[in-house]
Amino acid sequence: LAGDPALAATPEARAYQERLAFERRTRSFLQDAPTLDDKTRIKRAQALSREIDRREQARELSASEAVMMRIGLIHAAVKDENQRISQSQEVIDRYRQRTAERQAAFAAKQKEDARFQAYKAAESRIVSEVLAMQSYPGGLSRDDYLRLRLQEARETIYNAPDAAPKTPAPTP
Repeated sequence: LAGDPALAATPEARAYQERLAFERRTRSFLQDAPTLDDKTRIKRAQALSREIDRREQARELSASEAVMMRIGLIHAAVKDENQRISQSQEVIDRYRQRTAERQAAFAAKQKEDARFQAYKAAESRIVSEVLAMQSYPGGLSRDDYLRLRLQEARETIYNAPDAAPKTPAPTP
């Protein structure tokens, strides 16, 4: 990147460089934390925590990355063992709750999606049919034939014209 200013100026290259800088700041903090005074250590941990918030909101960090980073910050910033355990558990509990809420919202959305319901009915029928077969066309294995049939069902159902908005087909 350093040799090509045009490439270094692209949004992707800048985002990559920012990510590397964030990772360097995080590693530096984790390495320096034991030697920092309480005020400086907490201030740097809070700044990194805000950056984790921002990056997670921008989908630059997955939930699992954010959890691990937050717990690492807690273990580096908080000296009292009981507080570290308590705060780490709070982070884990918060993410578990968010995950459960997202899964419930997704399930509710799927229940309202006529195409998804049609696919699930077809999927059940196709799986039963394929598992009952003794041989499969074209020399395909059972798994390959099942994958092919399910893909055909998804394409048929999700590409069918109707008034419902299209939702992405689930992947096998």
